[in-house]
Amino acid sequence: MKKLALLSIATLLIFSLIFPSGIIAGRRFSVKSDSQSNSIATNLGLFGSYTGDIAVDPTSNYIYIAAWYTPNGFFRSSNDGQTWVGMTGNVDYGSGQDVEVNPSNGHVFILLQDLLKSTNHGRTVSEIKNANGSSILFHSNKLFVGTGSGQVKVSTNEGASFSTATLDTSYSIRSLAGYGDTIYALGYNYNDGSNKVFKSTNAGSSWSELSKPVTLTDSLDKIGVNPANGSVFLIPISYGTQTYRSINGGTDWTLLNGAPVTGNISFDSTGRVYIGWNYSIDNGDNWTAFGRGGNYNHHIVVDPSNNNTLYDTSSPGFWKSTDQGATWTSSVDGIIGVVVTSVSQANNKNIVWTATQNGYAKCTNFNSTSPDWSYPVRPNNNFISGGQDSIWVHPSEPNIVLAGCSGALWRTADSGTSWTQMDMTIGSGAPLPSEIVSDSNANNIYVAVAKNVGSGQTAGFIKSADEGATWSSMSFPTDSAQSVAVAKDGDIYVGAGSGAREETTKGIYKYSSGAWSRLSAPNANFPSIVADPENANTIYAVAKSGTSAGFYKTTNGGKTWTRITSGLSGLQEFTTLTIQKSTTPNSLYLGAVLSKDQRGAIYKSSDGGTSWGVFYKGLKSESFRALLFDGLVAGNERGLYNVKSKAKLVLSSNKKTGLMKVSLRDATTFKKRKKVGKKKKIVNTYKQLRNRIVTIYKLTKKRVKVKKRWRTKKVWKKVKNVKIGKAGYTWFRVRAAKGTILQARWKPVKRSDKAEYAAAKSGNSQKGGRGS
Repeated sequence: MKKLALLSIATLLIFSLIFPSGIIAGRRFSVKSDSQSNSIATNLGLFGSYTGDIAVDPTSNYIYIAAWYTPNGFFRSSNDGQTWVGMTGNVDYGSGQDVEVNPSNGHVFILLQDLLKSTNHGRTVSEIKNANGSSILFHSNKLFVGTGSGQVKVSTNEGASFSTATLDTSYSIRSLAGYGDTIYALGYNYNDGSNKVFKSTNAGSSWSELSKPVTLTDSLDKIGVNPANGSVFLIPISYGTQTYRSINGGTDWTLLNGAPVTGNISFDSTGRVYIGWNYSIDNGDNWTAFGRGGNYNHHIVVDPSNNNTLYDTSSPGFWKSTDQGATWTSSVDGIIGVVVTSVSQANNKNIVWTATQNGYAKCTNFNSTSPDWSYPVRPNNNFISGGQDSIWVHPSEPNIVLAGCSGALWRTADSGTSWTQMDMTIGSGAPLPSEIVSDSNANNIYVAVAKNVGSGQTAGFIKSADEGATWSSMSFPTDSAQSVAVAKDGDIYVGAGSGAREETTKGIYKYSSGAWSRLSAPNANFPSIVADPENANTIYAVAKSGTSAGFYKTTNGGKTWTRITSGLSGLQEFTTLTIQKSTTPNSLYLGAVLSKDQRGAIYKSSDGGTSWGVFYKGLKSESFRALLFDGLVAGNERGLYNVKSKAKLVLSSNKKTGLMKVSLRDATTFKKRKKVGKKKKIVNTYKQLRNRIVTIYKLTKKRVKVKKRWRTKKVWKKVKNVKIGKAGYTWFRVRAAKGTILQARWKPVKRSDKAEYAAAKSGNSQKGGRGS
């Protein structure tokens, strides 16, 4: 299994010769909303994943994938890959790595953060204890687990027990392969990038180290064995150049000139070899590519029952061919694993673009109940993700779109039909346009361009005054910029640096009256800066990590900054920030990672950042990389979500007076530092939803005819509307008998409420009795 730390986060265009472009990934498959105490998150149908592994069950129609970067990154299909289902229940197992199938009984072994086993095609799983690993292999009715501490564990009873052999504790076992009783293990040292190759001739009972190729200079990523003849192949990591083969069990190695140099490796029953996007019919002497392009993130898997049926992991996450690769079809409905890094919306709210680590996605009916997506959209065949790619759509001319990726800034004036690479005028190497923004009328567009630390690159900050057609440097004081915001008065605030901890020059700079100045904010990475749309001197920012991590606010144009911590304790990383400008005061949302369990989370403030509360909690290995408010839209490692606030509606009765009381507030509890007596304490506060109309219903009986018979049915009947007062509640009377069951319901009506809140209803309450 490829380790994420070594991967260039690079993906490749699905080649135009045989794969169709502009894949439509609409919401033909529904995903259950995630309802929590303070919010409800609904997936917006952008399906796909950065797939790392595919396994096929020869005993059924089931296919399985492991999705890298995706929390709970395991998905199953019961219909040969037409539709997919993720893990169900309240589970949180981390991102996907490997998946294997026992071909005799169809049992599935899934390597995420833990090693899991399923005996019912992935519907439920159980954890295999003390077997966490970095790679797995099921071979010759044995389960092999390679660990990060240089061990190989072997089980002959599907994980009930293991024998363990230690190969070298300095090397993580990245890849395993088998040929009869002969097992090969590839180790990797994360400190110096070196490899070791190990061999066992007795099914893992004992091991010996093999000599590596004498001319090897690359770091290796994968080892594979041809089942037809026992030849062993060594594949380098994604930026390597050397592929080797041994035909005598690893004693001697031959450099395969002209061979593919990255990707996974697999074989069919005749000995045909697949590496990346290439195949060989003569054991690696000669190679043929399936189509145009390179080899990033291709892992072709052969159906064990039919050599003509192939599967591939490339974007958008799953492809299938039934004619040995001549033609391909993609189906990813239900795979919630797209890594979204940026979101942009036009004034026409139906038009939304996102940046992902597999390319860009376009939607032209975003406000519909089932948005349709064109995905992946890529400017050219050599698209390479920078890990935090950016997107910007012109507010009033949405055919104009700017897209940033590793080493390139692209522009389209025809909504993605054709693209032109822009001359960024600055930087060296492959700098990353990490954020693209404009002033309110898009007369000026600005791009923060980040460098790749450690590679000798340079970057900076650029501007366009002609809708992105030409660009010029703004002579940013440092050689890297990662975030930008434009204030109401036109002043520009820029977060210096690239996000890397080892970088020395960070902090926030301001461009005003034709000159740059460094502000008093800490020397920290600020991945997100937001300008208040109503007050030019108010700016919000989040510092990513370290001792200065947190939320910052200035009300004097950056002269001084206040670090606000109320309600934001227990967070180890801050990722992004957005503002809801339809409320007074403005509501803010920020993305963060919890220190306790590394879960991603969104926090909300309803008072301009003074107090904060937990709004939504995600999963392990999940971080919120992009936030946009038109209704809160959140991008993470599971795609794109609309996250709405819940409102708490309480209906109660006064026994003595017979009056009913109804109150309405935001469900989020905000933490605020407040003076209590002579001391300042953290207290709970709430946002009261005043002046809203609530409808009261009573439970009545109704006679209805069912299959020619009359039945009594309980139904809710509207009684009256009441208005919530300035205090957040109101008292009212209801003409109904004592003991009548009542319920209050609130449906957002104002545009701002519709964007922010889901509908709410109270618990049942008896007139003259207890409320809930």
